[in-house]
Amino acid sequence: MNIKIISCILTFILIFSLAGCDSSLSSSGKGLVKGSRAGGSGAVETEKSAVSDYDEASDVYRIDEIDQQNQVIRFEQLSTGILEKYAYNSATYIYDKNGRSTTVDYLYTGMPVTFEVTENSEKLESVTQSTALWTMSDIYNFDVNTQDNAFTIGTTDYMLVSETKIYRGNDQLTFEQLSDLDTVTIVGVAKKILSIIVTSGHGTIEFLNSDVFEGGWVTVGTLISQEVTPDMSITVPEGEYTVAVAKDGIGDDVVVNVTEDQTTKIDLQKFANTKPQYCKIKFKILQDNATLYVDAKETKTEKEITLSYGIHDLIVKADGYSTWNRKLMVSSKEATIVIDLDAVTDTEGSSSDDTSTSSSSSSTSAGSLAGSAAGSLAGSSSSSSSSSSSSGSSSSSYTDTTTSVSTDTLSTLGDLISTLSGWDDDDDD
Repeated sequence: MNIKIISCILTFILIFSLAGCDSSLSSSGKGLVKGSRAGGSGAVETEKSAVSDYDEASDVYRIDEIDQQNQVIRFEQLSTGILEKYAYNSATYIYDKNGRSTTVDYLYTGMPVTFEVTENSEKLESVTQSTALWTMSDIYNFDVNTQDNAFTIGTTDYMLVSETKIYRGNDQLTFEQLSDLDTVTIVGVAKKILSIIVTSGHGTIEFLNSDVFEGGWVTVGTLISQEVTPDMSITVPEGEYTVAVAKDGIGDDVVVNVTEDQTTKIDLQKFANTKPQYCKIKFKILQDNATLYVDAKETKTEKEITLSYGIHDLIVKADGYSTWNRKLMVSSKEATIVIDLDAVTDTEGSSSDDTSTSSSSSSTSAGSLAGSAAGSLAGSSSSSSSSSSSSGSSSSSYTDTTTSVSTDTLSTLGDLISTLSGWDDDDDD
C-alpha cells in the first residue's frame, strides 16, 4: 500500500514538472525571446519614434549604453523609443554583422542590433549586429547644418531627425560639441541618420611665448601651416603630430600627442636657439623645360641647395604648364621636393596631345613632395583627396574645413610618400 502511494506521488511530481517546463518554452522551443518581450521589467516607455515608418527598422534596437562594470546593456527600440536594460555575462554570445562570434568589446553605443534574452532570468543570451540599417565608418569630411537638419558627406545630403543621437562612448553629445575635425561612424535608414558615433575626437595645441616667433611660420603634421600670431592655439584631430616652428633661420620641431578634449601646450621659447639652422633640399621637377625660382632668384635643380629655417617663396614656370607658386616652410635638416605641374587646358591654347601625360597626374600636382628623411607635405587643396589616402591618421583633407590653414604652403616636414607624384627615389640613379 505504501509503495503504491509513493509511486502516485512520484508520478504526480513528474507530470507537474513537465507541465512547468512546457509553460516556460517560447514558440521557438528554446526558452529565448527575439528582441525583447513586451512589458519586460527592464522596459522604460518613451515617446514613439518616427522611425516606425520604416519596416526594415521595426525589429531593430540600438545600443544606448554599455555598463561594463555592472555588465548591463541598455537598448532603445528604434520603432517605439522604448528603453530596456538587460544583464550579460561570459555566456552571452556576441555576433558581428556577418554572424561571426566576437566579444562584448566589439559593441559600441549607437550600433544597430537585435538580441535574445532568456525568458526566466532576463539575461542576454545573444546580441547580434543588425544589417537592417546601413552603417558608414571613418567619416571625417562632413558638414552639419542644424538649421536645415542636414548632414552632408562630400556632396550627399542626409536628414537629421528628432531621433538622431550623437554618442561618444556612453556620453551623448550635442551638435555644438561635434566638430568637423572629428572622425565618426554614422547609422541610418533611407536618408535619415539615426546615430552619429564619434570614434576619434579633437584637441587643442596652445603655443606659449608665441611672440618669440611672431611673423614666423608653424606647421602641425600634414594638416596645418600658418603664420605665428600672438596667443596662438590650433584645434586638430586627436593623434600624434610633428610640430615645427621657424623664423629667420631659427627654429626646431617636437613630437606631441594630442588627446581628445585636452589642451597640449608647447613653449616656443625653447625653440629660440641662437644658432641658425639650415636644410639641404633637392628639387626634382617632372617637366624638363621648367625653371625654378627660390625667393625670386632663378635656381638650378641639378644639385641640392641650402635654405635657412623659415619661410621661402617657390615659383616654377614651364611653357605649356600653369605657373606653380607656393611658400615653403623649412624646418628639417634635409628634404627632397618633387613638383609636377598642371598642364594648360585646350581652352588656354595648349594641345591636349602635348599635355596628356602631365594632365593624368594633375590630381597630385601643384606640390607633391617626395620625402627623404624629413618627409613631405602636399600643400595644394587640389591634391587633398589624394594625400588623405597616403598620410595615415593625419589627412590634409582637413584643409577644406580649417580656416587657419594656408593651402598654398608646403613644409619640409610631413609623412606623404613619393608615389604621390609617381616618382621613386630609384629613378634618380
